[in-house]
Amino acid sequence: MTPEAFEKYATDLALSVAAGEQPDAEAFQPLVNLPDHRLGELMQGVHVIRRSLAPQGVHLCTICNVKSGLCTEDCRFCSQARSSTSIIDTYPLLDSETMRRFLSDNSTPPLNRCSLVAAGRRASGKEVGQIAEVLASFGERSANFCVSLGLLHPDELSRLKKAGLTRYHCNLETARSHFGHIVTTHHYEDKLATIAAARDLGLSLCVGGLFGMGETDQQVLELALELRGLRPQAVPVNFLERIPGTPLASTGSLSPQRCLKIIALLRFVLPRQDLLVCGGRATHLAGLQSMVFSAGASGVMTGNYLTVRGRSLEDDLSMISALGLPLRARRACEGPQQR
Repeated sequence: MTPEAFEKYATDLALSVAAGEQPDAEAFQPLVNLPDHRLGELMQGVHVIRRSLAPQGVHLCTICNVKSGLCTEDCRFCSQARSSTSIIDTYPLLDSETMRRFLSDNSTPPLNRCSLVAAGRRASGKEVGQIAEVLASFGERSANFCVSLGLLHPDELSRLKKAGLTRYHCNLETARSHFGHIVTTHHYEDKLATIAAARDLGLSLCVGGLFGMGETDQQVLELALELRGLRPQAVPVNFLERIPGTPLASTGSLSPQRCLKIIALLRFVLPRQDLLVCGGRATHLAGLQSMVFSAGASGVMTGNYLTVRGRSLEDDLSMISALGLPLRARRACEGPQQR
């Protein structure tokens, strides 16, 4: 397909998405097959979707690692996993006052959401209780908080919701067909069960993936379609940080063009979701970080990640201002998206 013909195909596909259609996997195949260096041919289609359906204004979120390392799981990308020999800080769940201070310091504009993240297969009942008490102490202000506490059961999620939680985070990480190459100590269905339980309770969902772990282009599409079926409100888009001591430390690097193509493909498949570019942004995109928005992203995670330093809020605000993009207006609660 010539560049002109492909650009028309992509634009027509975007128009069908903007009209409310849900194209099948075959319709997205030409986008999957597009060489990374021809990324520009997707941009008009991305623009059509962003203008018509994607959330407007740049969404900013940040996280706090409230329990670091000592994890029983063997996720091959993670410096906190049992399979890692990375040198990191390890500590049990932070005390309640420290967690309150983080949430208080990060619960005002321009930040839209802040999240407490704990390492491990799942937080214990005692830990869930402590975090629930912290959330409850904020009253209505807890509407813009999120937590990521692993494979929780419905009763534990319900306890957090009663304390004021509105959003739960649980990444799928990668396509179902690739998952067993990345994690063996829990299963895809375990994650889906927790996601379903959170959704059934009326919590909004933050569910995304990590790219650059040896997945194929086809598996990127496979994950995107799985996410479409789950209908999360937010989709974190992470790119592998090759952390020394992790089994994937020697995995090949991602080019900026491939990162941007992944974002664009996700935008075609997930036209209404918040696509939030998170881990690996500075490492793989470097000077091209500002292009994540033209590729389809609607927000970024700012500040530090779990065991890796990120970009400061000041630097990200400067970048967004230079692009002339508006910040997302803060809402009392970002609830479930419409289907």
